[in-house]
Amino acid sequence: KYNKISTQSCVSNHRIKKWNVHRSEGGDVMRKQTGSTLVIVLLLLMVITVVGTFAIRQSMLSLNVATNSQAQQLLMQSSDAVLYRIGNSNFASTSGNPTSLLGYALKNSGNEVVFCFRSQLKQDTAFSVGTTSLLNWNTNSTDVTVSGVSGFCDLTKQADYASSRKAQITQVTIVVNPPSNIESKPLQSVSLGSDLSSLGKLDAEQAKRVRVYVTSILPNLSTATVAKITACLKRPSEKPLSGNAETIDTCLTKENVPFNTQMQDFILDTYMGVAT
Repeated sequence: KYNKISTQSCVSNHRIKKWNVHRSEGGDVMRKQTGSTLVIVLLLLMVITVVGTFAIRQSMLSLNVATNSQAQQLLMQSSDAVLYRIGNSNFASTSGNPTSLLGYALKNSGNEVVFCFRSQLKQDTAFSVGTTSLLNWNTNSTDVTVSGVSGFCDLTKQADYASSRKAQITQVTIVVNPPSNIESKPLQSVSLGSDLSSLGKLDAEQAKRVRVYVTSILPNLSTATVAKITACLKRPSEKPLSGNAETIDTCLTKENVPFNTQMQDFILDTYMGVAT
């Protein structure tokens, strides 16, 4: 009996040890499986993060493109509105009045008459000589000197904006017979189809080329300071005949300010009647 019991006890101990071995091996397998799952989850998380980041960047790019398109459309419409009002009003008929805007530009031929188009005001106030500035070109037409500051748009004044939202500003430049290195040709400023014999004697000095620049900007879409934008607005619209002086366009481009500039030439013909 004693031997039998001893044998059973040994067998029992052997079984316990063997079971413990299997249990230990099972724990190692579980730990290995848990580690591989963590790696797979991290990889999936990284992929999802990359895809999400790419989607956000694409959305931001699309938004910027749409915003830029809307901004350019708004700026173009603002510039067109000024040219339309000049071309469809009695603007040309005021050339004989030295106190009118066109008369003042004719008096300062070759220089730039600048004013801020305040669309919130009435037309007679928006096209007033009292709210103009003059940019005088030097002898060699390499740079300008500023005379008066009331004509430049002021970013701190609500009345200078196109609307109460204070989003867009439009500044206009008028120059009669702008400086040029190109020699003028005979009768190049005479309107096509003019009959000089029936209209009378044409005084060559009376045929004037009136050039109008309209620059619209959106200062709120730029990181440039008010001082830098104001300095750009005081630059000429015409390019210098020589040198590297900045124009309003090159200055705004350098400061990354959204803008649109349109230029249109008008021919002002004045005929002198011949007594018979």
